[in-house]
Amino acid sequence: MVVRRTKSISLNDPYVQPIIRYLEHMKREHPEYKYLFPAMKLTGFGDQRTLYVDPDRHLTGRQLWNMVTEEGPETWPHLFRKTQGAKVAKRYGNAITGVFAVKQRLDLERIETAMRYVARYAIDLIEAEVYCEIF
Repeated sequence: MVVRRTKSISLNDPYVQPIIRYLEHMKREHPEYKYLFPAMKLTGFGDQRTLYVDPDRHLTGRQLWNMVTEEGPETWPHLFRKTQGAKVAKRYGNAITGVFAVKQRLDLERIETAMRYVARYAIDLIEAEVYCEIF
């Protein structure tokens, strides 16, 4: 049994606009596609490779992972979430409300998950301060 979850973000969020533009593009250029992010794969060999898009299937987690990591070793699929979590944690400083703000911003189900994002930001901050003191 596949469990599906829906994540929601406010339409006021600045990161929503590129997604809305992409959605409008897909509706206009590819109305036959059933999914916002259709499955894609390269077929052929060498210079004869072409991109095949399957309008009846959605992009898999593995396909997304492959696309994102092709950008370089410093990029990974959860980079956006980590960045957003860190921005919220930074805004609230070390206040306990920061944990709840991260939970709300990332639409997390558990407060423990939000705490991990805040802890990552705190570790990065501590390491940066130690680095500054050393040099």
